[in-house]
Amino acid sequence: LKDFRWDFVVLQESGWRMALPPSMTDSMTFIWADSLKKIIRVNNPSAQLILFITNGFNNGVKSIDSNWAKNDPEVTTYKGMQKRINQNSFELANRIDAQIAPCGIVWDICLDYDSTLTLHLSDNINPTIYGSYLSACTIYSAIFKRKLDNAYYPLEITNEEAQFFQKTVSEALFECNPDWRYY
Repeated sequence: LKDFRWDFVVLQESGWRMALPPSMTDSMTFIWADSLKKIIRVNNPSAQLILFITNGFNNGVKSIDSNWAKNDPEVTTYKGMQKRINQNSFELANRIDAQIAPCGIVWDICLDYDSTLTLHLSDNINPTIYGSYLSACTIYSAIFKRKLDNAYYPLEITNEEAQFFQKTVSEALFECNPDWRYY
């Protein structure tokens, strides 16, 4: 670690950990982010931390744990899980003084625009090529503070799909249309 100089360090926690109740996030997640921040600052004090807000699971926490779902009904849907991830992520970003790459929030915006999008694989947790591309566009825009226009896209994605994702990211992050901070 001492031999590297980073301009940016993107931190990402697993979606399920960021969906934990606030009473559990300090000991299960935030403490580790604090430790990583210290290591990063010792080795490169000027590196900008960016917190990758992950996406909720298609079926909320039911995708991984039915007992959790019974005891914490707020996170039993995609929307509920995403809301909790967002809340915990904003708190963590504030705590570690990190910028935000609101990937999961932009997923939510895209799904509200077009509910037929397939952003999750059949496991209902991990991203498809579309979900990965959408997150990559969001991280790029968060780092470089640039709108996307005719950016690269993989062969598996059509030009029309790529333009939709790029436009949605650009409008949400730079025009607050919709305002991702309150979505």
